[in-house]
Amino acid sequence: MKKLEATREKLIGKNIFEIISPNSHLNKKSLFKSIQLGEIETVSFKIELIDFSGNIIPFQATLNRLDTNTSNSTILLCLKPSELKQMTQIQFNQEKLESIGRLAGGIAHDFNNILTALLGNITLALEENDLEFIKATLKDAEKSIHRAQNLTTQLLTFATGGQPIKSKVDLTPIITETAIFSLRGSKSRCTLDFDHNLWPVVVDPNQISQVISNLVMNADQAMPDGGEIFIKFYNREFNNQVLKPFGNLNRILIPPGKYIEIIIRDEGTGIPEKIQTNIFEPYFSTKKSRYGLGLAAVYSIIKNHNGYIGFHTSEDPNNSYSEFLVYLPVQEEPPLLKKHLKTSKKELKKDNKKAETKQSILILEDDKAIQRILKKLLQHLHYETVFTENGEDTIQLYKEAFNNNHKFDLVILDLTIPGGLGGKEVIQDLRFFDPDIRAIVASGYSNDPIMANPSKYGFIDVLKKPFSLNQLREIITKII
Repeated sequence: MKKLEATREKLIGKNIFEIISPNSHLNKKSLFKSIQLGEIETVSFKIELIDFSGNIIPFQATLNRLDTNTSNSTILLCLKPSELKQMTQIQFNQEKLESIGRLAGGIAHDFNNILTALLGNITLALEENDLEFIKATLKDAEKSIHRAQNLTTQLLTFATGGQPIKSKVDLTPIITETAIFSLRGSKSRCTLDFDHNLWPVVVDPNQISQVISNLVMNADQAMPDGGEIFIKFYNREFNNQVLKPFGNLNRILIPPGKYIEIIIRDEGTGIPEKIQTNIFEPYFSTKKSRYGLGLAAVYSIIKNHNGYIGFHTSEDPNNSYSEFLVYLPVQEEPPLLKKHLKTSKKELKKDNKKAETKQSILILEDDKAIQRILKKLLQHLHYETVFTENGEDTIQLYKEAFNNNHKFDLVILDLTIPGGLGGKEVIQDLRFFDPDIRAIVASGYSNDPIMANPSKYGFIDVLKKPFSLNQLREIITKII
């Protein structure tokens, strides 16, 4: 009442639409009617109210149905933007914790299974003398490590924000593993249908995993008693512009080109037509205690990947469903810094001479265990290595080697060094000193903007932890 400069007496007996701005009338009456008829139990939306001085004030509103033994009532709760921001942050944090808590038991169970297989294989290999048996056993241990890596990728599903860290990937394992993971503990099950020669795409695998997870969870929530979720993904090439559904009344225009089409369909009750234009809004939801951030995040991620998302739905009792369609463009992998990859004839001769001796790599890494394994991996690849544990020593060693005509062929810089200069600060100093330096940034913090756009910060490429021998070999050989 204070927000509208009104007293209790002024408000009693008034029609609610007398204080709702005409701009907000459009579809709000139908929402009130749906609540009163019991078609939906609760709904959130943006609204403008008129105070008793004639000023229009924006609010975030939640409309709820209240049933008692004697009557049915409708409750309208309105929050100002500043209050909404605070409430939304609290709600968002609670929703995150609920989601993580719901999966924590399954994750702990899976990690313990992985560690059991990993520890068992390693201890068995230490007891054996048969080389072939040892290789086979370590191969099984490697599979366990990849399973653990996949689990950490799934945990990143619950992290938000950040620009996509794109790489060329096969979506098949990302979609299938995420879908299965997202339905742990659910009554629903999924059926998969896909092209077995799916085109590779250049995307952020963690963010696309988040898209799949949110859409699958949304489908699961649409079927409280469980049901079938159908997931299809195919290669699609459009020679002309095509129209795809965006709700039952609207369409989205998709330009010609190659795409991966992802379809996720549930057997729920469908999305009411009156709210179809709102489902991707950040604070719109018809679910109790939810602000509907899942679909908003999906929409944002797909747009950041230059993709398209649409949906189609039916409330027909004999054939109700909701179907989301995602189109991710198939494109070439982003090029590395061109000036570092162009090699003149004179440089080729110099490189041929260097090939007779081992190439050298300077590495900034403060973790002793990672130092040891990096040294073994790089020695296996026939590179000489020099390690430093802080940024200052890295800068000094590089400059000394450069001035003594023993320039390092490559520098690998850990992004974060606790209490000291990390990769971001070191590369600024070194690239100012030597504009032609070849440097890679390494980190397990995949959501850092440097990992998404390394060239902007002076790096040629990124090395995401954890990495395998083949991944390390591939990234180095395409740079030096």
